[in-house]
Amino acid sequence: MLEQMNAKAVICVDVSMESVYDYYEYGTSLSGFSLLLNSLNPFAKTVRVLSMAELSQKLIWVSSDNHRAEVMNAADLSLTPPVSEYGVLEYDKFDEIVEKGYQYALPRVDAFIKKNPWVVS
Repeated sequence: MLEQMNAKAVICVDVSMESVYDYYEYGTSLSGFSLLLNSLNPFAKTVRVLSMAELSQKLIWVSSDNHRAEVMNAADLSLTPPVSEYGVLEYDKFDEIVEKGYQYALPRVDAFIKKNPWVVS
C-alpha cells in the first residue's frame, strides 16, 4: 500500500474469528484402545480428537494465519475490534457491529493521530 498507492500510513483491521482450540492434549501418540476405554468411562473427560476434515481445515488456515500476522505487524496501525462473536451472515446486527467497531477504534485512531500528526493533512 505504501509503495503502490503512495499512502502516508497503512491501517489494518482484522475482523477474523479467533481460533478456539478445545482438544484433549494427548501428546505425541494416541491409542485407539485408550479412546475406547475413555468412551466407556462415564466419569472421564471426553477426549476430543480432530477429524480428518478439521485437520485439513487447520492446515489450510496455518499459512493464512501466518500471512495475516505478517500484514498486521507491517501496518502502521493494527486494529482488532471485538466482533468475533458475530457470525458472517448476521446482517441484522450490522448497526450493532458498526457501533462496537467504532467505539473500539475511536480512541486508538485518535491516539495514533496524536502520535503521528503528519498523517492528517
